[in-house]
Amino acid sequence: MASCPGFDDIKTPVQRNFVEALAQLAVYAPARRELLQESTVVPALEVASKEGLSAEARELAAAALLALSGKKLVPVKEGQKHVMLSCE
Repeated sequence: MASCPGFDDIKTPVQRNFVEALAQLAVYAPARRELLQESTVVPALEVASKEGLSAEARELAAAALLALSGKKLVPVKEGQKHVMLSCE
C-alpha cells in the first residue's frame, strides 16, 4: 500500500494519542466494560504494546492492558517512589 505524503510524520504521535485515550478510558469502570465488549481492543493493544511506533506508545498500551485485565494494583510501601491515583 502506498503511503500518503506526510503520513509517516504523523503516525507515531497519532498512535500514541489513540493508545493514551484507550489507557485513560480503561481506568474508568463504565468505559472499561464497553472496551472489553469490543473484541478488537485487547488484541490491538497487545500488538501496540509489542510493536508500537514509540516507547511511550508501547508503555501506554501495556498500561491499558493492565487496567483492562481487572488486576488490582497493590501499593508497595518499602522503596515506593510513585503514587498512583485512580478516578474511581
